[in-house]
Amino acid sequence: MASPGRILALCMCLLTMASAEGPQEPDPFTYDYHTLRIGGLTIAGILFILGILIILSECLHLPSRPRLQPSLPKPGS
Repeated sequence: MASPGRILALCMCLLTMASAEGPQEPDPFTYDYHTLRIGGLTIAGILFILGILIILSECLHLPSRPRLQPSLPKPGS
């Protein structure tokens, strides 16, 4: 039978191997703030210009094509 000293040494060796850190994976919550800032400013600019165009289109009342009214069938025909 194994002596208590050898069992203790084996347990210490296993604990040391278990607590050893493996290869570090990159943190999935690390962001590239420069890219996020540029993307956010681009989207904000596009939405701002789109809003201005919508407001101007309602104020200017651009002439639209005349719409053809559908002809209704005559009763009795």
